[in-house]
Order: sequence, then structure tokens, then C-alpha cells
Amino acid sequence: MSRKSYQELADILVSEQEKLSIQSRYQHYKWKKYRVESLATLVDDDRNLQTMVVYRPEWFEQSKFVRNLDVFAESVEREWKLVRRFAKL
Repeated sequence: MSRKSYQELADILVSEQEKLSIQSRYQHYKWKKYRVESLATLVDDDRNLQTMVVYRPEWFEQSKFVRNLDVFAESVEREWKLVRRFAKL
């Protein structure tokens, strides 16, 4: 895989931002609320890129969490039906 330029990385992040709203509130399927702060790019040793969501729990603002965007946006099974892992409020 070829090395990405800073502009290519920036373009990827801009396109990924369209999948969720930065600075918006989301509710996890287990009911806790979070605010999405930004997106970040994780580059592993093989130069594979992963878009990560940086988000903060509303009940403990001194902490930040990071989760893969695909996992953040996926659906999960809860009480025999599919729901979004994080739903926008």
C-alpha cells in the first residue's frame, strides 16, 4: 500500500465526517449519552487507515473514548431487534 499524503488523509476525514455529526450528541444503545468531538486517523504498521471517532461521555467529561467509525455507526441486536449502536439525539 502506498503512503498517503497529508492532503489525502484530510480528504478521507472530510468524506468520513459526512457519516456522523461532529459536536453532536449521541445515545448508546445501553442508554448513556456522549458527544462526538472529532475524527482521527489510525495508521497501523502496514499503513492501513482506519477512521476513528473521538467522543466524550456526558457523565464524565474528563475522559475521552476512541472507537472505529464503522463500529460506532453499526447496528447491534438488542431485545431481538436491530438498533444503532449510537443514535443521534
